[in-house]
Amino acid sequence: MRTIDLSIIDKELVFSSSSKGNLPKWKVGNTWYKTDGFGYESLCEVIISHLIKDCSVLPSIIYDPVRIILDEKEYVGCESYSFLGKNERLITLDKLHRAFYGKGIGESLSKLHSVEDCIKYSVDLVFEKTGLDSFGPYLSCMLQNDAFFLNEDRHYNNIAVIYNEDENAYRLCPVFDNGLSLCSALDTYPSGSDIYTLIDSVKAKPFDQDYMIQTETAEKLYGCELKYSFSKKDIENELCMLSEYYPDDIINRVRIILFEQMRKWSFLF
Repeated sequence: MRTIDLSIIDKELVFSSSSKGNLPKWKVGNTWYKTDGFGYESLCEVIISHLIKDCSVLPSIIYDPVRIILDEKEYVGCESYSFLGKNERLITLDKLHRAFYGKGIGESLSKLHSVEDCIKYSVDLVFEKTGLDSFGPYLSCMLQNDAFFLNEDRHYNNIAVIYNEDENAYRLCPVFDNGLSLCSALDTYPSGSDIYTLIDSVKAKPFDQDYMIQTETAEKLYGCELKYSFSKKDIENELCMLSEYYPDDIINRVRIILFEQMRKWSFLF
């Protein structure tokens, strides 16, 4: 089990936003650390990043589990290396829209009449302002990935592109912020509840609350080449590693959810 004492390390404290509020994370050199806030978010970050690491259509970063000591208290968390290179900046969909139109993208999308219009508006924005003509298929695959892993937190500030100031050029951003997936927020999806009922209750973001509507609409517009290569054995191997950090009931809960999603979304394999 890897442990790091952030109390004795020079670090930068940053707050990241989610649909459930702001959560602290820390940067030490080129490495980011964050802890669980609502349940088992770090487990989700780790297992999702490891399972999709060989998926070529979705650039991703690797999260690894870590036990964090801070102010004499211990937390379960995860660590990852920064995906930004020298003189690169993360530009979220909302920030991009504000830079050119002076208001958040949600305000503009709220005036549109269909999921198709909202997705197309977002893709057109990115293409017109960055020149990234691959953003449509990328977004389509991201929404499909969120549907499989039940990510309920894909808001406009964790869909992003990366801007290189030296080259005045943009590139696609690795998939990040998958912590609120797999029913990880125990305040919303309590322990002891029927897991299959919980799966059916998760609401999608950001264009519609129904995962199927989002994914089918985006695929119709831009296609989707997302295919997974991981197996149930790979899931078991990842869960075995994570069992050092989480109790058996959480490990088994995640196993059941992933196996059920493999059954429901079998065409992705």
